[in-house]
Amino acid sequence: MADVLPPLVADARMVWRKRVLRGGKIVYGEEGEYSLDCLIHDISDSGARISLKPNEFIPTHFFLVDVQTGFAHEAAASWIRVMKSVPQFGLKFVKSHELESLGRKLKYLKRFAQTLGR
Repeated sequence: MADVLPPLVADARMVWRKRVLRGGKIVYGEEGEYSLDCLIHDISDSGARISLKPNEFIPTHFFLVDVQTGFAHEAAASWIRVMKSVPQFGLKFVKSHELESLGRKLKYLKRFAQTLGR
């Protein structure tokens, strides 16, 4: 019977993501000229899964501002899935920055934390 069943496939992810449900902000452009609200569904130190409003999409590289943890993550979209016109994205974090200690170049990200209630 065992030779009839398909082989088990292991999850290729190195780090398990923690399930959460909280708001975030996608920010992109030279000085953060563009932003979108998003919903963070799960997150780890290396990535996250988010969703946007129906028919909204993001560029390949951007910042994910997570006010609850106090971080802005430089992120790249790894995959996309659209369910009932709601896009979900898998993100890989390139680098993470504490909102409280942002350098002059990224200081503009702090204003997005204020719009989310921090």
